[in-house]
Amino acid sequence: MFARDIDLIVIEPTLFRDVVWPSQTLVRSQGVVEEDELTLSDPDADFESLGVDAGHVVMLGETAVEVVKRSSATRLALSRPRPEGVDAIGVGKYKGPVRIGTFMPQIEVVHRRLLRWAEIEDGARVLDGRAAAHAEALGALAMIHFAADAGAAARAVHYQRRFEIECERLSLALDLDGDGVAEQRRRVSGGPMYRA
Repeated sequence: MFARDIDLIVIEPTLFRDVVWPSQTLVRSQGVVEEDELTLSDPDADFESLGVDAGHVVMLGETAVEVVKRSSATRLALSRPRPEGVDAIGVGKYKGPVRIGTFMPQIEVVHRRLLRWAEIEDGARVLDGRAAAHAEALGALAMIHFAADAGAAARAVHYQRRFEIECERLSLALDLDGDGVAEQRRRVSGGPMYRA
C-alpha cells in the first residue's frame, strides 16, 4: 500500500478517536511513555507479531500519536503527527490506556482498486507511490465513513468526491523493466467507488 494509518489522521485528526472497530483493534492495554517510547504493562505484548510498525497510530487516551519505528518487540518510538520529512516531535510522558487500531484493510481495498484502474498488476512497479498515498487515504476515509453509521454519510460523500477528484489528476511513474527508472506514466481512471 502507498498510504498508512498515519496518512488518515493527517486528513482527519480525530478518526482513531471517533471510529473504533473491535475487529480492527490490535492492542488495548495500559502503557507508559518515557523518552518518547511506549512500553505496555502487558508483559506478553509483542508489537512485532502484531505487525505494529512505523506509520501506525497509537491512541494515548484521547490523543493520537504516530509510530515512528518499532524499537523492539515490546517498545515503540512515538511522535506527534507531523508533515512528512519533519523530524519526530516529542509526545512527553504518559501513563494510562493505550489503544492501537488500524484501517489498513480499507486502505488495501482502495490500493487494489487504484492499481486496477491504472491497469497495474504489481504496486512495486510504481516509483512514486507516496504521490498516490493521498488518494488512497481519501478513498479509505470514504469507505470508513460509509461503513461507520448513518450519521457519517455526509462525511463519506465528501471524502468520496475528494477521492474522485484526486484520482482524476493522479498519474503514476512506472518502472516496467525493474531498472529503477520510470519508462511510463499512467493515469488512474475509474468510476466512483460508491454511489451516493
